[in-house]
Amino acid sequence: MHTKHRLFLFFLFTILNSPFFIPNSAQAGLPDTGQTKCYNSGGTEIPCAGTGQDGAYSINPMSFADNGNGTITDNNTGLTWQKCSMGQNNDATCSGSAVTYNWYQASGTYDASYNPSTISVCGSLSLAGSGWRLPTKKELMGIVDYSIPSPGPTIQQAIFPNTVSAFYWASPTITGNTNLVWYVHFGYGGVVFGSKSYTYYVRCVRG
Repeated sequence: MHTKHRLFLFFLFTILNSPFFIPNSAQAGLPDTGQTKCYNSGGTEIPCAGTGQDGAYSINPMSFADNGNGTITDNNTGLTWQKCSMGQNNDATCSGSAVTYNWYQASGTYDASYNPSTISVCGSLSLAGSGWRLPTKKELMGIVDYSIPSPGPTIQQAIFPNTVSAFYWASPTITGNTNLVWYVHFGYGGVVFGSKSYTYYVRCVRG
């Protein structure tokens, strides 16, 4: 496992176990990360028993249902996901190539330079119904499978085939700097923020 992957998981574990952290999806069932390994402070893998680390627990294991119409239901959160990345063919293997967009286009936000015609990638998606949107970073992290080592893709490929081991957009902006937004890397599961003008991949959600 890559060092930055381990550091990210330690940070995630610390936050999720903070007494001040109350997930919005607590009642729906926060999905397990899929992480199965544990490490000491030096980064060496150790037995998980008694460590209290994420890998020692399996609560609400990932569970998905393929609806057979290009959508996937997360049985823990109740969210409905686009099976294929935007730009791929809506078939069993998600054939074809995913397409990248800047954040303004992905979220349907007007910008004179980057989205003058107000393209709304998720908002205009018509796939077994409407109501699609760009996921939050927490929602997007909920489909990352941290048991899969880098270079990934760190996602269940039987459910979300042909996912790109790269960044996917999330919706929220950074507090105090609305020019920066979150995105999640499906090569190692990291959560990063950067400029809205970058071009990354998109998987829409509804619910």
